[in-house]
Amino acid sequence: MSALLNTHAKKILLVAGILLLGVNITGFFISLKNPDVYIEEKGLFKNDVLLSDEQFFSIVDQGLTNRKTYARKLNEAVNLAIVHYWGDSGTHKYNFRIPFYENFILFSLGYLIPDLFGKWELFDYKKAVERSVGLCSQHAIIISQILKEKNIPAKMVGLEGHVVVTAQVDQKKDEWWILDGDYGVVIEHNIDKIEKQPEIVRPFYQRKGYDSPTIQVLVDIYGKEGNSVSKLNRHYPERYYFETLSYMLKWIIPFGLMAPYVRRREAKAH
Repeated sequence: MSALLNTHAKKILLVAGILLLGVNITGFFISLKNPDVYIEEKGLFKNDVLLSDEQFFSIVDQGLTNRKTYARKLNEAVNLAIVHYWGDSGTHKYNFRIPFYENFILFSLGYLIPDLFGKWELFDYKKAVERSVGLCSQHAIIISQILKEKNIPAKMVGLEGHVVVTAQVDQKKDEWWILDGDYGVVIEHNIDKIEKQPEIVRPFYQRKGYDSPTIQVLVDIYGKEGNSVSKLNRHYPERYYFETLSYMLKWIIPFGLMAPYVRRREAKAH
């Protein structure tokens, strides 16, 4: 009787493994992007997404001849590819909660622990661009990851209510700029200088056409109090590594479920 139950259990695990494997494969053919992102009116900024994925990556994949030029182009591209929106109504519509076909582990945790996983910022920048929705931190994550891929030193800068990136734009002079992908602004100063003189950010936001009240808020949050500067994997250590682990496990688990039945068949064959 126990042997029969054991056989049935292995068959059930086999079917579960096959189904999960099928879901994973299906996920390759389903985009995280909802086309409505191009006309979304609830975002913080009007006409926020103007670049398609193809246009974005054509900019990102350009040769790196000058760090300053590349940093400007990258910052602008991220600004035009990601809508600043994170409202509850978009949780399902824009896949803030990772869908089952994309990663069944993150999907399940989105319901089991909604406070932590209900809305998930993506650390895989290609998937983040594909989804095309997020807060300032998602913009910063994308910029940081692409700069890392290009071997350009960069760090996340957590301000009081905003997140930007600081990047080394001149290696010889050790010159660092601030890249604000959310607002589409490049500040040609390092964070240490800005924290001491936050007013120096004002003209950079003015050139982008932001109004005085908005700029004043930004000037205030660039002050030193509450700021943190760290590499991406240290800025969000648990989430950064867990996402990588979950994308490995989503393939390991299905094969692990199928393994007992396969081993049984092999044992019978011998």
